[in-house]
Amino acid sequence: MTLPGPLAERLASMGPMMQIFVDTLSGASTEMSLDELRAIHRSGLGAMPVAEGVTFGQVDMAGVPGLHVIPPNPIEGRALLYFHGGAYIVGDPEGYKGFVSFIATVTNMAVFVPHYRLAPEHPFPQPIDDCVTAYRWLLERGVASDQIIFMGDSAGGALTVSVMSIAKSMGLPLPLAGVALSPWANLTHSGSSMQTRADRDLIHAGVPDALQTMARVFLAGAPAEHPNASPVFGDLSGLPPIMIQVGEAEQLLSDGFQLSERLAEHGVRVTLEVWPEMFHGWQMYHGELEDAAAAMRTVVSFINASFGG
Repeated sequence: MTLPGPLAERLASMGPMMQIFVDTLSGASTEMSLDELRAIHRSGLGAMPVAEGVTFGQVDMAGVPGLHVIPPNPIEGRALLYFHGGAYIVGDPEGYKGFVSFIATVTNMAVFVPHYRLAPEHPFPQPIDDCVTAYRWLLERGVASDQIIFMGDSAGGALTVSVMSIAKSMGLPLPLAGVALSPWANLTHSGSSMQTRADRDLIHAGVPDALQTMARVFLAGAPAEHPNASPVFGDLSGLPPIMIQVGEAEQLLSDGFQLSERLAEHGVRVTLEVWPEMFHGWQMYHGELEDAAAAMRTVVSFINASFGG
């Protein structure tokens, strides 16, 4: 796979930064603080351009801070709840402004991005609890459940499914559909791609213990098989249609397979797309990489079809 020069350079720098991140989490290095690493992550994502005509507002989602993203021509009554990635340790709505503004524009939907609490200060299940709270707030605000789409990347891809499952157990109405991009859906990391794609994943390459370290910090002693942390182990029956996109070259390839299989076993309509040679979270580079732009077009088609369009 040949990447555009500037994108290739940025991705090449992620390996060394991932090593520093893992060393910081494990206590092996004090070169940078976690706050500094979070700022670098925010700055890197924040370099993505904001879509023209989109406006932003801050919202209080029943105690969970959130970002309200409004496209130029929003369809009245619809809302997309976006769960950002970052292994539950980094990431925030500010860094995701470029990506979620693009999503708002191409779907013509208002987007809400909860600023859920992060580990290690707030480990499992607190980040997930915050996302459930944000969904309840959206319902209580008067948005009909069948006008809501869930979407997220990486840890946010897992949240797309786990928040649905928790909402079901609480007796809440479920959203119309969900989109899970490169979901981190099995924190036991039992899938074969953890080994077979270890040297090909551009995001985690060269840092074989990255995912294990991040999972350990997030779980803080909770079992990796807990269904709210790893939705592949949950009761997924009764969930709405879900699209999963995963890159063939990423370590989480098996997570996409396992999650789609579990959804199918529970009678959920699932669409699985595997994109050859693509790396973890490639969809975010829609402005530089044609496969990313094409992947997002299929996401939009899935969302439109979910609304009957």
